[in-house]
Amino acid sequence: MKKNKISYLFLLLIGLFYSKNAFLQNVNDTFIVVKPYEPVISDAFKIKDNPSISDTGKIIPSLNYLFLNTRAIVPFSIISIEPAKIKGEPLVKLYHSYIKAGIGNNTTPLAEIYYNSVRNKSYSFGINAKHFSSNGISNIDYSSFSENKLNIYGKKFLKRHTLYGDGFYSRNVVHYYGMDSLVSPEIIDKSGLKQNYSSFGGKVGLLSNLADSSVYRYDIKSNYKYIYDLYNTGEHYAKIDANIGRYFDFDYYHLKTTIDYNKYSSATDTLSNSIISIQPGITSMSRKWRLNVGLNITAELANVAKFRFYPNAEFRYNLISEIVIPYLGITGNLKRTNFDYFVQQNPFVRSSLNLINENTRYHGYIGIRGNFSSKVSFNVAANYSQIAGMAMFVKDYSEILRNKFDLVYDTVDVTNLRTEISFQNREKLRFLITTDYNMFATRNQKEVWHRPNFKANISSIYDLADKIIIRLDIFGIDKQYVRTFERVETTTGFEMVQNAVRIEGWIDANIGIEYRYTKRISAFVNFNNLLSKGYQRWQDYTTMRFNVLGGLTYSF
Repeated sequence: MKKNKISYLFLLLIGLFYSKNAFLQNVNDTFIVVKPYEPVISDAFKIKDNPSISDTGKIIPSLNYLFLNTRAIVPFSIISIEPAKIKGEPLVKLYHSYIKAGIGNNTTPLAEIYYNSVRNKSYSFGINAKHFSSNGISNIDYSSFSENKLNIYGKKFLKRHTLYGDGFYSRNVVHYYGMDSLVSPEIIDKSGLKQNYSSFGGKVGLLSNLADSSVYRYDIKSNYKYIYDLYNTGEHYAKIDANIGRYFDFDYYHLKTTIDYNKYSSATDTLSNSIISIQPGITSMSRKWRLNVGLNITAELANVAKFRFYPNAEFRYNLISEIVIPYLGITGNLKRTNFDYFVQQNPFVRSSLNLINENTRYHGYIGIRGNFSSKVSFNVAANYSQIAGMAMFVKDYSEILRNKFDLVYDTVDVTNLRTEISFQNREKLRFLITTDYNMFATRNQKEVWHRPNFKANISSIYDLADKIIIRLDIFGIDKQYVRTFERVETTTGFEMVQNAVRIEGWIDANIGIEYRYTKRISAFVNFNNLLSKGYQRWQDYTTMRFNVLGGLTYSF
């Protein structure tokens, strides 16, 4: 069967071959070739796996959408982001209270207590009390004294302002033990040697906090003080200060106004007067210099009104960037000198005083300040002033004991040369050296009584690992002159002749050592008048010689 199929296929191929030849023999065409033959292959069309139908008649349906007016409530919670913080050194822990107590030779107790609020963004307040007394100087009768003071203070921090104030009460007792060595009276009434100064008062003020240069800055404050003694002397003192200023471009316009009232009453007299001062000014500055120009207009109102005009100008130039800064200026002012002012300087004054305000007609100065290095700074200045009504302390010879001081006044030209040098090596070592050299030219008095020509002071602190603190003070003054009277026989009798007696200068040193057992407990000891000299700061008033005071401190 397989062979038959092969035979049929063979015969079929032969038939087809003869039929083709017969067809080709009947075709008679002529071909002319004009260029080389270039075969062309037609594009192939691939049959897609997914066939598609191209529809030429598209029907686009019309769709209508319906919206439902329904509000979907979606809860939204705000997640607070913590502000960025700069991590630095940890804050030192503060304590509310601090107590210091000690005692020294000659029965000299010391007690101090402080209570303060700790860090608070809204307010701060505190209270402190102090007592310091002594039985007096050895071998000098009636030289005991005491100091007592209570003070309350606080601040309220508002958004744009700071409200601050304080109140105080003090009571100080001294004795008039500095009797003339030429007079040896019998002391019958010891109570007549005692003096007690009591005072109370306070202060309140409002300060702007904004540091923006486009707004006004101001500080307004008022204070009041009343002082009285054992001899029917009393004094009311009130003062209002208002400072306001603002920047316009690079210039700062400022105005200071002061109203000052004082009423003094003694057993012999009553004095009252007011001082009103208006001080406008302009301060211009640049990177290299600073210029302040202004005027001080002052009115003194008493029995007769007196008006005074003082210049107020200063120029500073930054010669070498914060290293050398020369400066010069001229000012003047009327200074309030009242009973309280003289008691603070010399508590051995008499109760009845003739009070005259100190008029500095002009005060010119020139100086240079700067830094030798990052640790050492300096300031050297020369000053010249003319002062009318300069007060000087002199012994009151109208009293039998001659143990109280009165006042005399004169117009004095003062030439002063002042130097300051400070050194600070972080918190380990600090010291400050100051010197003052004065030359006085009086109009009427022979000398400038109780005012030395030269004063010097060295203060230093050394901190050893915050465990041992050593403080050293060295200070001294040059010679000074005091007024005395001598009874001289003349042809017509006897008269009192004024003399100028010289009191030698002195130098003294104090040293204090504190040992901090912990941050809360420490012990201290102070050695005063190391040279053990009984010098006189005021005529016939010898100071205490070498003395020691020691005690403890505690914070809680």
